[in-house]
Amino acid sequence: MQNVKPGVLYGHVPYHLDIPDRPDLNYFPRDVLFTRFNRENPDRGGKLIVAKAIYKPALASYRKEGFHCFMEYFNIYSPDSWLGIEYNWFETTYSGEKFVEGKSVGWADGKDWRTFFFNFTLLSLFKGEGCEFLEIPDTESN
Repeated sequence: MQNVKPGVLYGHVPYHLDIPDRPDLNYFPRDVLFTRFNRENPDRGGKLIVAKAIYKPALASYRKEGFHCFMEYFNIYSPDSWLGIEYNWFETTYSGEKFVEGKSVGWADGKDWRTFFFNFTLLSLFKGEGCEFLEIPDTESN
């Protein structure tokens, strides 16, 4: 975290969802993290603040149609924000759409896990999206 810079977008690659008796869910993430970094009063060396939103899977939303598997994820800070993630196991591709306050705010797709989730989480945070704010200690000398 010491090299984090405000205004730069950061993508996050999640861990796989690992439920021993549900190997079909392993194509989906355990959770999805979106962040935004900002510095308060940057002209005076203000604090570095990170806003984070975490989305958890709604296991009951899982469904499979042909080669496609779908699952929804809900923001733990605001349930009116969610993700729809699709995995095509025949083509091994992913796609996802993000909704904030019930409105679509962006989507991404990718040929593999790493590329998809990195690009998807680059969507960052949006106005109205529930999140938590954390202060990051400044480890760099001014």
